[in-house]
Amino acid sequence: MRSFLAAGLFLLLLLTGCTIGKTVVPVEIRGFPSPQAALAAIKPAEDTGILYRMTAKVSASSPQGKLNFRLAVIMQSPDKLRIESIPILGPPDFMLAMQGGRFQVYLPGNQEWITGNATPENLARFLPLSWSVERWMAMLRGYGPAVFSKPASVRGKMEGLFYRVDALSSGSTVESLWINPVRKRLEKTERLVSGGLKETVLLTAFREVNSRDFPCHIRIESGEGKTIGIMYETIETATEIPDDLFSLLPPPDAVMTNLPD
Repeated sequence: MRSFLAAGLFLLLLLTGCTIGKTVVPVEIRGFPSPQAALAAIKPAEDTGILYRMTAKVSASSPQGKLNFRLAVIMQSPDKLRIESIPILGPPDFMLAMQGGRFQVYLPGNQEWITGNATPENLARFLPLSWSVERWMAMLRGYGPAVFSKPASVRGKMEGLFYRVDALSSGSTVESLWINPVRKRLEKTERLVSGGLKETVLLTAFREVNSRDFPCHIRIESGEGKTIGIMYETIETATEIPDDLFSLLPPPDAVMTNLPD
């Protein structure tokens, strides 16, 4: 009986990966020598000559309900963005193009052509969040937001498996980044928005695109009960870029509106 129990105990130790007299030591994950070094690790590459083309499934939920739709997204650094709806049948029913601080929107169903300065307030009429062009460009590709490009004050420390960088204003944290120090990629952001609420962005499902990790799933929690999920279905890059790709020409019969600043 004793030999049977001893054999069973030995087998149990083998199955659980333990060996007698050996201690499993967790691997220490090193952070960055400074918050500036962490920010440099996720700094956007100089890729102004590269065009990014994506198709995406988007879900947007709020207390008023939930929407699911598909979009075609085209981007070129530093500020060129084009978004079109992909309906189940027929041509796009929404088109947006922006560059140089200006945007145009065409709504074929209403024959409306709208233009204006690409301010967060104007863009929020057509996009689900009141973000600047720079923030949309950064988040859609998994780069650090513009507030960290030349921060007045930052601090950093390891927090679990991530290196956290805080941007400070008057001694208080206004936005935080969680950076994977092993893969050198941004995986989470959190910032204060109106009313003391926190807006969170989670970046997951990475794949290599243009020699860097590119998030294929982006989840945005606005802090106001609104959640946006973006799942890229396809991602392509190109270097041949048409001159008129980021501008829309109004049809002759369109109703034209110029939004105030």
